[in-house]
Amino acid sequence: MLAGTALTVNSGGTYDVDASDTIGSIAGAGSIDIAGSQILDVGGNNSSTSFTGVISGAGALTKSGSGTLTLSGTSTFTGATAITAGKIAISSNAALGATNGATTVSSGAALSISGSITVAEPITISGTGISSGGAIVFTGGNNTYSGAITLGATSTIVSSSGAQTISAAINGGSGLTITANGNLVVSGAVGGSTALSAYAVTSTGSASQTFSANITTSGNQTYTAAGGIVTSGARTFTSNSGTVNFVSALSGDNNVTVTGAADIDGAITDIAVLAISGASNIGANITTSGTQTYTGAVTLSAAVTLTTSSDVITFEDTVNSANSTRRNLTLATGGNSTEINFDGIVGGSQAVGAIAITGALDLNAAITDATSLSVSGVSNLGADVTTTGTQTYSAAITLSGAARTLEGSTIQTTTINGAQNLAITGNLDLNGIIGGSNAIGVFSVSGTSNLGANVTTTGTQTYSGAVTLSLIHI
Repeated sequence: MLAGTALTVNSGGTYDVDASDTIGSIAGAGSIDIAGSQILDVGGNNSSTSFTGVISGAGALTKSGSGTLTLSGTSTFTGATAITAGKIAISSNAALGATNGATTVSSGAALSISGSITVAEPITISGTGISSGGAIVFTGGNNTYSGAITLGATSTIVSSSGAQTISAAINGGSGLTITANGNLVVSGAVGGSTALSAYAVTSTGSASQTFSANITTSGNQTYTAAGGIVTSGARTFTSNSGTVNFVSALSGDNNVTVTGAADIDGAITDIAVLAISGASNIGANITTSGTQTYTGAVTLSAAVTLTTSSDVITFEDTVNSANSTRRNLTLATGGNSTEINFDGIVGGSQAVGAIAITGALDLNAAITDATSLSVSGVSNLGADVTTTGTQTYSAAITLSGAARTLEGSTIQTTTINGAQNLAITGNLDLNGIIGGSNAIGVFSVSGTSNLGANVTTTGTQTYSGAVTLSLIHI
């Protein structure tokens, strides 16, 4: 036929494509049979038409031209579908034929889906669609895309209406942006066989986004949802050389692991274990029922509270504020006996604010610049502590490692034990015995001393300021 022909196949009629053909458009409710190894190319006249009939055969379908071809029949053809220009709109599960014939969407073209259908067609997409409207566009109904999605280039998927589920794997070495104004569920693995270069998911309005499979990219991942980010099952977000950014609040029912760097801008609640292997920028509160482990350097971009249900919090690297504004760090374990581990220097490059610990402190690297420190449980001090304000130790202190220095405006303690030298740079408010079970070495206080208990040393004791005996003498 002529390339510009507008073909209508009426109900009961059949158009047999025995040799590859190019026509302007197709419409009607009849049947089209495309023979094996043949291609029917439609759409060249740029018009928009609707075909409600069945396409069968072993051949392939190509959509060209700027118009929209709407397919709503239950087709069975086994060849490939190529959308090279314009749009194919489907509202039937099998509108694209059998699933052994994959679909390709070229840059600037689009596949539109509506009608609360499930599409099992494997698809390769490229580009952002027509006028940046999405290479795949969900326009109505609660649909499921269960066919494997491969990225041929940086691509966009858009849902303008309805709740959508993407249940199959997404792979390809390019970037993908998903924007949805309804709830979105991604239950297929992303980047499982070929890592995406970047991945950004945005849910607009009050919509949520749920992830029930793992995600791997070589670059950045960004998740934004006013209705919240939800993880189902134990989930791992892997960014080989970028950052995983949770812009909005995240909740879940199991562990969350970030392999790579993380930027936490929304509160994290209701998950079990949190583990971040790379650097962490924490700008919101985090609550877990299990442990929290920060393997890389931690930057505080806001005053935050980290809470566990009687489980350990570990900082394996440095902790600093993001800039010259001192950020408070509150650590709550639900009791006084659970450990908070600091294995990297705190405040070394940017001072932190008040550090308040409900739990036990295991300090293995210096706190070099904080506003204040308070610890409700016991403290094992394997490094020095420097604050501009007070230090309050409500339970016993054990000195470990080398000689220790506690520097602050006032150091308020209960019992202190250990064979090391101890220097208090500032005022001392002593409410427990020093050296009762293990005499310390040399002891000195640069400021005033309020001595409410005995002090036992193997070396000298030097009190440079005024001494007040508040309970018993030394």
